[in-house]
Amino acid sequence: MAKEKVDYDSIFALNRYNFAQKYLPVYQQSFTPKFIIQFRTLLPFNVPLHRGGFSILNENKTAYTFCFHNVQVEKPVDVTPDLKAETVPVSVSKVEMALVSENVLEANDDKKRSDYFDELLRGLNIFLLGYVIFTKDDDVCAVSKEMLIPVSLFRFVELPDWDNSKVGLLIVHPNFPYQKEALGQETAKRILNYVHIVNRTKNPFVLSEELALLARRSLKNGLYREAVLYAQSNVETFLRTLLSQFLIGDAYDQARAASYLEEKPFKVIVQSEFHCRLGGKWNLEEENTEIGKWWNKTYELRNRIAHGGYFPSYEEAYTAVNAAEQFRKYVISLIKKQKKKYPEIWKFFEI
Repeated sequence: MAKEKVDYDSIFALNRYNFAQKYLPVYQQSFTPKFIIQFRTLLPFNVPLHRGGFSILNENKTAYTFCFHNVQVEKPVDVTPDLKAETVPVSVSKVEMALVSENVLEANDDKKRSDYFDELLRGLNIFLLGYVIFTKDDDVCAVSKEMLIPVSLFRFVELPDWDNSKVGLLIVHPNFPYQKEALGQETAKRILNYVHIVNRTKNPFVLSEELALLARRSLKNGLYREAVLYAQSNVETFLRTLLSQFLIGDAYDQARAASYLEEKPFKVIVQSEFHCRLGGKWNLEEENTEIGKWWNKTYELRNRIAHGGYFPSYEEAYTAVNAAEQFRKYVISLIKKQKKKYPEIWKFFEI
């Protein structure tokens, strides 16, 4: 039995039936369209624009067209007294992104398709920024690939041949949802024991550990700026806490230690306070060391974000988070080597 042919023109908003009348006159203001590649995905919020498509004409004989469609998904909110889950419909938006070009687009290369998707995502974020500034809708924000569903349906059309368009799936990112394996009783006991240790000792390093986890979670969720900011906050909080513990060991009280930390710039603290106590490499200019990588890849990138509004790429954010984690691990390894000298500090890292 022959497989029924899918009508993709009923799936994609920009299609053979409305292209000539609705979209072509817009593109012809700047160029003659010859190729189209379209992607569909689901946004994590609702953009209440449901009439037609919105096009951005570029200078290189291309255009981005975005078509939004409102959908409702069920979200669990509570359970009833008889233990039945309750859900509530939540509105989100499907968006169709189309790259329309007079220049040749390549459909048979996964890397090229991924590049086209990334290009359209940058264009979508420009559109969303204009939407947010105009409407003041603070539920909407810029998106990255990790904030989207892992797979996108795409269609490639070499105009005017709609009949022989190429359709397939693009893996947008590898973060597919999965069922986690249940932890055993022994592991659960160890976790509970550590919870008691943290609660009983008021471990001062818990905050920096939490910031490190927030950095990793933000990276996974596609929040690149937040990932870098959390990564740097993790290291800075960790080092300031560590110095505070050293000062308390030197008979400073809490108030005096806090005053000492406030008076010294962070860079001075890094360069002058730890080598004399822990040894190791603390030269910020040595780019191939753990501290050099952190300073260049995390600290300086954080400054570009915080002071210049820079939006890092996934690769930059990943490198920044990793550099911060590796530097923190390096410092802990130095503390371990000096655990006989600083037993009261080392106890915070023993599990």
